[in-house]
Amino acid sequence: MTLEQTIHEMGKNARAAAHALALLDTAKKNEILQAMARGLNDAAAEILIENQKDLDAADKKGLSQAMIDRLRLDVPRIEAIANGISQVAALHDPCGELLSDVTRPNGMRIRQLRVPIGVIGIIYESRPNVTSDAAVLCLKSGNATILRGGSEAIHSNRAIASVLQRSGAAAGLPPHAIQLVPFTDRESVSVMARMERWLDLIIPRGGKGLIEAVVSQARMPVIKHYDGICHTYIDAAADREKAVRISVNAKTQKPGVCNAMETLLVHASVAHTILPAIATAFREKSVEIRACERSHPLLEGSIPATEEDWSTEYLDYIVSVKIVSSLDDAIAHINHYGSHHSDCIITEDATAADTFLRSIDSACVFHNVSTRLADGEEFGFGAEIGISTDKLHARGPMALRELTSYQYRVTGDGIVKWMAFNHADDVIDSSTNLLARRALEFASRAGGTYHPWLADGRQWLGISSPDRRCRRACWMADRPTKKRASPLGRRCTHRMVCATNLSARQRTSRPRHRHRHRRASDLVGHGGIGTTHLRGSARSELSTPPQQSPSQSTQRPRGKHARRSARPCLGQNISPSHR
Repeated sequence: MTLEQTIHEMGKNARAAAHALALLDTAKKNEILQAMARGLNDAAAEILIENQKDLDAADKKGLSQAMIDRLRLDVPRIEAIANGISQVAALHDPCGELLSDVTRPNGMRIRQLRVPIGVIGIIYESRPNVTSDAAVLCLKSGNATILRGGSEAIHSNRAIASVLQRSGAAAGLPPHAIQLVPFTDRESVSVMARMERWLDLIIPRGGKGLIEAVVSQARMPVIKHYDGICHTYIDAAADREKAVRISVNAKTQKPGVCNAMETLLVHASVAHTILPAIATAFREKSVEIRACERSHPLLEGSIPATEEDWSTEYLDYIVSVKIVSSLDDAIAHINHYGSHHSDCIITEDATAADTFLRSIDSACVFHNVSTRLADGEEFGFGAEIGISTDKLHARGPMALRELTSYQYRVTGDGIVKWMAFNHADDVIDSSTNLLARRALEFASRAGGTYHPWLADGRQWLGISSPDRRCRRACWMADRPTKKRASPLGRRCTHRMVCATNLSARQRTSRPRHRHRHRRASDLVGHGGIGTTHLRGSARSELSTPPQQSPSQSTQRPRGKHARRSARPCLGQNISPSHR
């Protein structure tokens, strides 16, 4: 098969595996993860042999020492990877977590729960431990994964993926739940980016060129992990000892990672006292300093910085230093040149710290904390996929919760959508009509039932209930007819149609009888009668049907005016004398 056919077949298999993973309970997933951890420890010698092949190739390519350090594996690092898997197994499983639970008035129960995303494609470079971290996080969150590592660590990645697949399958891992693309050329990246049928999400981890290539071609959502141009700002109110310790740690603890500091900003009022101490510490760690015009004289052995330095992710023992005149200048510099990853302020001034934290537009902002702490494990999330610089769905360290979506699960007991049509064939929706909902509430309190039927192309709603108010609450439609004089001296232009008074024979034919309720307060509906057709007391009566007192007569008027007096006009206010 061709490269494209091979990757598409992997996607098809991953989709089937995702369906199987969604059915695994937490205990089973944890059992699989523990088997993987034991498998890695047992296969350490096999992995180290393959890792040495990658290190030899890196030496021939002339990669930097920091890049080679990212590639290197040894027994302690393999044990750390295995321990990371055990830690993921001990983490809370987000799948099935209840986010909300609502029961609607009609009895419909709506629950929002976390569910797996499905199939996730992860493209990364250099670091072989990402193979394990990505695979186990996707597994714990119920997702199948297709991994595509960089050419620098291809042998290490294959060895780790093989061990995970082998040891996981022995514990019940569905086939093809973890797959590694066997190709390292850029064409494989393009194929994955266009594979929207099989991939629900793609996460690129690597250089800016790789991420931009994926974003420009992807047909599915992308969570980006852009440059880690992290800043540390030493404020005028900074403690000198803290400033030196945090700055040196942020740069030198592990310079080849995304949360390492790349630019140091120092307030002009403390630059003369703090910068010489920091320069001495950097020299001891063999850090190259690229300084601005104002800081260059204070930093022995530094070289002048260029404009390009302020927007460069070195991933090496190099740092750029700049003196700023105020907190606002520092904030403006970071928001302009930073990559919205992780930035820190060192100060004892709480007001300045609060202003900095609220003004910096980054995923992680720190106060008196090294940027190296921008890490999923340090945050208590366990292993992480990466640190997202996006703002939608996931931002900052991405762990289990960020690898899930949510689903609405709706349950009921024969609930259906009902609606009515007025004479203009306009839909009247029960969910948006207040009076219709009131009719439902009346019948619900009285134990009533609803009987929809179709009459002459119009849908009417009949209400059967022992409660007299429920029987009066009905759908009505107004129909233009010959104008008739009302008992109030106004001309009425409406004729009422009441579904609850229809006989079985009338329900199958065009209903034409007039509404005979004697009280405007008994009429609840939409279309012909709504709150817009009433004013004053008549409108309030519609919203709260009054109880008829025993003193009120229930006899129909008799005589030649009985028909007219029993049908009051609803086009104006109805006074008590005409009820």
